[in-house]
Amino acid sequence: LGAGDVLDIRLYGLPDMNVTAQVDSDGNLSSLPFLDPIPVKCRTERQVQRDLTVAYSRLIKEPQISVRVTERNSRSPASISGAVRQSTKVPMSRSQRLNELVAAAGGFTQKPAGRIQILYTQPQLCPDAGEIAEAMPIDGTAIPFQVIKISELQKGISNPVIRPGDLVLVTEAEPVYI
Repeated sequence: LGAGDVLDIRLYGLPDMNVTAQVDSDGNLSSLPFLDPIPVKCRTERQVQRDLTVAYSRLIKEPQISVRVTERNSRSPASISGAVRQSTKVPMSRSQRLNELVAAAGGFTQKPAGRIQILYTQPQLCPDAGEIAEAMPIDGTAIPFQVIKISELQKGISNPVIRPGDLVLVTEAEPVYI
């Protein structure tokens, strides 16, 4: 979960306590009745459900709670364009790799130049354990990007994870005149 996501929270047997809540910019659920802000950034629905059960158990005997994500606003779509059959934006509701974006765009055209450029527009939302989140440069001197060879992608040598908001450009070959 991340900032902007909307959750439907239901307390069984207490319909007046049911609420639709949005994760605030700090990654917390701060609009729940009778509760202090609950941190939810980078947590799953099941983990949030357990946290809410513990929090509400101070007020209600054996609460039964369900949590469901109704809107994923924290993950902007990744875009792919260039030498692909159809430029498209791909929703990032789950982790996806470069080959999945190429497939969503219908594959390569007949004139790719052999390289794919990936421009990272946002820092990683929830890095895995032991992984450092790559931050955007503050001074503007460097743009975080990666170049992948199409041949390496096709052989399975290189197939990076695409993050929300990434811009992928499959470079087109320049015409050669003889």
